[in-house]
Amino acid sequence: MTTEGRSAGEAGALIKAAYEAHRARIKASLVLEYRCPQRGCLLLHVWLSPAGLMYYNPAPRLLAAGLLEDADPSGLPLECDHMRIYIARDVLGMVLEKVHPGTPVRHVIW
Repeated sequence: MTTEGRSAGEAGALIKAAYEAHRARIKASLVLEYRCPQRGCLLLHVWLSPAGLMYYNPAPRLLAAGLLEDADPSGLPLECDHMRIYIARDVLGMVLEKVHPGTPVRHVIW
């Protein structure tokens, strides 16, 4: 999906709609999930697709999705209304080495 030439709000709406439309398939191939400790807000989903590892980051100011290898090389912000942290790509890489599609590693950030 391309969001080129769209406003941030339009791009975010397209990303969220695409994610929601394919949620059942994503859940079956989910490998990693991060949630906030206060209310269980989704911070990050990573799943295996035919194209490679994909991610969905619903951060209010970021709302992004795509191939993980195309994400910011330094890492991803994980945020909701209750918290904000940054997770380095090398940390994600170490976690992802140990996962299997359909049985995701679920992390609650403390």
